[in-house]
Amino acid sequence: MDAFLNRLENRFGRLATPGLVRYLALFFLGVYLLGAFQPDLEKALQFDLVKIMQGEVWRVITFIFAAKASSGFSPMGLLFMVFATMLLFTYGDALEQEWGVFRCNLYVFWGYISALLASLGFQLLTGYPPPGAALLLGFSIFFAFATIHPKFTILLFFILPVQIWILAAILGGLVLMQSLTHPLIFAFNALCLSNFFFAVVPRAIMGAKNRQYSASRRRKYMKSSVSTDDAFHRCSVCGATEISHPDHHFRSKDGKEYCQDHLDKVE
Repeated sequence: MDAFLNRLENRFGRLATPGLVRYLALFFLGVYLLGAFQPDLEKALQFDLVKIMQGEVWRVITFIFAAKASSGFSPMGLLFMVFATMLLFTYGDALEQEWGVFRCNLYVFWGYISALLASLGFQLLTGYPPPGAALLLGFSIFFAFATIHPKFTILLFFILPVQIWILAAILGGLVLMQSLTHPLIFAFNALCLSNFFFAVVPRAIMGAKNRQYSASRRRKYMKSSVSTDDAFHRCSVCGATEISHPDHHFRSKDGKEYCQDHLDKVE
């Protein structure tokens, strides 16, 4: 997979856009702010296959920016959106630093294509416009960041310090609960988050296994490299010490020490 991505990057890397997640976050915020003056704006941007077929083709792109999670404009809603925008800036910058600009772009583009296909399939099967595809794209970025930097801490409500993996676990649980309400919702959410499941989760599992293996090798090395010269007890017959044989007992006689296997020398 890495070799394939490297070939893609060598060929198309010049097309990558630095700060793509920042632009996405600003569009989220912009749509929310414009919605304060034009309440029907979000509806005009959402995915609706019927209206797309009638000529409103912009919805194929703009639906990904219609991610307003609350109903209506409010000061608290604005504060939340500003805070979410700042966090997306942080997440995007961190992912670009971890993966590189091209692969971060590819991750976002994968999320967009998945959301588009999921939205199309949902409306074809139900006849209704799909729910929340744009939010799930934001969630996929959040989950990726939380997986790579689980100990990153934010101030919840600007007061309570919480590690990001805890918030990701809570949000993931809520998404799972919603997914279990209907098989179609499950399929929709899974497809929208496929970039996370296929690009991030396998690497995280492999990384955890590698860290566990490295830690095991390090422990074995440290154990084998412990010098017996620092031993306090040493059997004068076989040379056993409390380091090499931690379960042995030692006794002394005439200035010499003997382990439990050679205690007959003491008697």
